[in-house]
Amino acid sequence: MRLADLPRDLQTVVTTIERLGRRSGTAVYLVGGAVRDSLLGRPILDIDLAVEGDATALAREAAANLPLDLRTHEAFGTAILLAAGGRRIDLASTRAEEYAAVAALPAVRPASLETDLVRRDFTVNSLALPLAALAADEPVEPIDPSGGRADLQRRLLRVHHPRSFLDDPTRILRGVRFEVRLGLAFEAATEELARAACSAGAFGPLSADRLRAELVLLLAEDCAPGAALRRLEALGALAALGLRSPAVATARLLEGVEAALADWHSRHRGVPVARSETLLAAVVLAEAPADRAAAARRLGLRVGRLASLEALVGAIEPPAIPPHEISATLAPLAPEELVLLIAAGGSRAAGRIHKHVSNQRSLELRIDGSTLLAHGFAPGPGIGQALRATRDARLDGRISAGEELDFALGVLRGQGDEP
Repeated sequence: MRLADLPRDLQTVVTTIERLGRRSGTAVYLVGGAVRDSLLGRPILDIDLAVEGDATALAREAAANLPLDLRTHEAFGTAILLAAGGRRIDLASTRAEEYAAVAALPAVRPASLETDLVRRDFTVNSLALPLAALAADEPVEPIDPSGGRADLQRRLLRVHHPRSFLDDPTRILRGVRFEVRLGLAFEAATEELARAACSAGAFGPLSADRLRAELVLLLAEDCAPGAALRRLEALGALAALGLRSPAVATARLLEGVEAALADWHSRHRGVPVARSETLLAAVVLAEAPADRAAAARRLGLRVGRLASLEALVGAIEPPAIPPHEISATLAPLAPEELVLLIAAGGSRAAGRIHKHVSNQRSLELRIDGSTLLAHGFAPGPGIGQALRATRDARLDGRISAGEELDFALGVLRGQGDEP
């Protein structure tokens, strides 16, 4: 790996951090995904740095010398530097970890680089390059205490020890993410350990926040999320997470959500939708209605309107329902929920949802409260009611923009209000 393999802005960060570390006598190493991806010939977007010393102090000094935002986590000796373009540089003091219980957060203590490398999830992520050699653009072989480079050549994911998935069951989700993104595969013994951890209930003590964060990353991959779900099902992970819907059925719904997202972005460019969050909600929606509340809690989601999505579809599908009633039903929903409705409903429901979103953005009344007050009507709730009635009439096509004022005044007079 050469310095030129990094994006230009990361080259500046690397050489600056190396210089600051050298000045303080602190050894710094490029570790993990960047080394792995370089060996695979893949682009490098973010980097992880292992620091044999105080990583947070080095990060603070780097943030003082570069236009980077800083976040620190003192308890774990870690820091994150964020560049303006969204690139992320993670720094962590080299450490050993001890897990007091299954899925517990580890207790950490300072340790050597080699100890730090073999406490990581998979051998292919346990490779390191001295930052000094990289900054000097000197050819150097990766530090590889556990045969990660050979595993990478064989396209295998291998854990370091038998308790790896019990210590941190999110490594199972991470491993599936590497499988679908990088074309790697669990080696046989590692796959058996993953199955055994799922059967032993390793996911049970895991917090919803940690589980949700890892699933969001998995669903954010650019590959079809259905493949990841089918792999998790084969390992026993879906059942271990309390998800009862067959992966094939969930995958079918996710494909519909992906199609709905693509259609949404082509029609409503100014209304963003969080893809991975929508897909995660779809995983809950794929469950039977009676199971959704439990699934949502397990994945750290609010059930909200997910539990009654079929009822919402039914409320907007009847042919005779007027547009203003559809708008009243859909107005409280977030864009992510509207995309789920499109995926869950038929073409009529989808068309009405798209029309609702377009109307919400483009339909503006020519009149407002001050217009009606200027005609001598007194302030009060009747003004708002008249404006809402006028908007409903516009949505239904019963009046044109030029008829708004006469209609609103008629509503006010019909309420018994007089100027």
